[in-house]
Amino acid sequence: MKHEEGFLKVPDSISSATILAGKVFSAVMPKIGLIRLDADGVSRDPSVVRAYVEDPLVYTGKTTARLAAEILKAMQRFPQEAARITLPILLLQDGADKLVDPDGAGMLFETVQSSDKTLKMYDGLYHEIFNEPERDQVLGHMEQWLENHMH
Repeated sequence: MKHEEGFLKVPDSISSATILAGKVFSAVMPKIGLIRLDADGVSRDPSVVRAYVEDPLVYTGKTTARLAAEILKAMQRFPQEAARITLPILLLQDGADKLVDPDGAGMLFETVQSSDKTLKMYDGLYHEIFNEPERDQVLGHMEQWLENHMH
């Protein structure tokens, strides 16, 4: 079952029961952990995943109920806010993300009101596209877009 809260998509792996529990727990037990992100979804490069896991500044615990509820609220507000964007925008999205739903980038692309908008999807890449083996290609696309937009 797909869940769509406002503009950005809630990953299919998060059930309606978890969403409801998050809302309830946010009010009564805001610090309770609900969901743990899988570090393997960060990159296909094992050294990047290892560095992520070993970094003491990376939080590896479960997302708290309060944080999850606030993220959902922000997702519900996002359509109105995104529709106000009129500046040039470049969206770079991996196509095999295990941490967020890649379809959200397409939804954002359709919602922003900029006449100068670019969406580049990278099939097969994971969440941290700048830390994937194809990072030079991704950075090259970003560099080219920036060069084309310098005045």
